[in-house]
Order: sequence, then C-alpha cells, then structure tokens
Amino acid sequence: MKRLLTLFVLAAAVRAFAQEEISPEALKKMPPLPVREEALGNAAAPVGVVVAIDEAFATQNQNEPPKAPFTIVVPTGKGLSFMPGGKKSGNPELLKLFKATADKHNIEMLRLSSLTVPLNPDLADRLKICAHLLKTQALPALTKDYKDLKVIDSYATKIGGYDAACLIAQATAATGEVYAVKLAGILHPTLNAGVLACLVADTKLSEVKRPEDLASKGLGLVILHSVRFVEPKTVATP
Repeated sequence: MKRLLTLFVLAAAVRAFAQEEISPEALKKMPPLPVREEALGNAAAPVGVVVAIDEAFATQNQNEPPKAPFTIVVPTGKGLSFMPGGKKSGNPELLKLFKATADKHNIEMLRLSSLTVPLNPDLADRLKICAHLLKTQALPALTKDYKDLKVIDSYATKIGGYDAACLIAQATAATGEVYAVKLAGILHPTLNAGVLACLVADTKLSEVKRPEDLASKGLGLVILHSVRFVEPKTVATP
C-alpha cells in the first residue's frame, strides 16, 4: 500500500499551469529542442472506449472545463482505473488513469490537465516556451518531496499528430522506489492552450525499466498518443 500512496503523491503535484512572461532576449538564448520520434509500433491504435474531456465532462464532475477539449481512447480489458478530477473526487486534474497490482501497488499512472502556452508564430519558439514551463513549473511541483531527481532528456515530438514538448526524468521516493517520469505538453494548433500530461511508472513493476522507455513503452504512453482535440461544446450549468 505504501508504494501506491507514494506514486499518488508523486503525480498529485501537477495541476494546470499558465504561461509566464519570457522576454524575446531570453527566448533567443534558449537552445532549440532536439526532435525525437516516439516509437509506438503496433500499439499506437488502442482498442477501447472513446472518452470526451470537454465542458460537459467537466461540468458533470464539478471541474473547470478545459480550454482545449479533447478525446482519449481508454483501452478495455487492461485493468485500468478511471478517476475524473473535480470537486467530487477532490483531485485537481481533469482526469487520472492508473493501473495497479492485485495488492494495490501502482504500476503506471497518467494524469491529464489543462495547459496554457502562447500562440507564438514561430513553432520552434512555442515548443521552447512549453519545455521551459515543464522544467521550471511542472517538474519542481511534481518532485518537491523526492530525492535524486535526474532530468534525462527534453525534446520535441508529435503526440496524436500534434506538436508537443516532452521532458523525461527519474525520481526516487524516500522509501526507495524509483520512478520514471514523463511530462508532455501537447499544443493545440490554433489555441493558446493544450494538454499537460504527467506519466509516472514504477521501474520495478512496469515494463518501463528506465526513463527513456517512456518514449516507446507502457500503457500510459499508448493512451497519451490517442489524444485528439475536438471542437468546444457549450452546456448549461446545472
């Protein structure tokens, strides 16, 4: 049970965050992100239930609606637990999915939240800003109670066909568990918004044995690549 709680605490720190002001001079000094392709193979098209994370979903769960609504595919028959965020659950994110062993040791967890990134006319600059937010805002909040934090990689890629910035890291809990951590900012092509994903995997219990594996392995990665942005729909507040 201790391992389950540790992973929940690790992932719980990341919630929606907004853009910060970055001067043009500071932006120019940031090196361009290397481009990496995430190799999903045949696992790129999961079979499951399509879930819309939109205003109706948020209203139902007493949560703030996403600025960039989207859908994901939740695979069936994989032992996944599905937990919406909001006042009903007390969780700050839009949605949490996790897989655990029979004795409640968590294997993988994926949390999805809202993200705000300016619509910079230069895509490379927009990706740099997103990567900066992941490193300076999301990662410190996520790992503040952990030791031996190691940032492994930061890169640009495509997730669900959309431009995204990713950060790969490793963190060790006080109780000794080692976690592979992936933060991804998936950018909406026409809005100053997107999806913030936090993917955490236990390196002993999951197929993710090292942080770099989060670019090619794990059920959470398959779900993440099923993200598709949709048109906003307005619903009446109950």
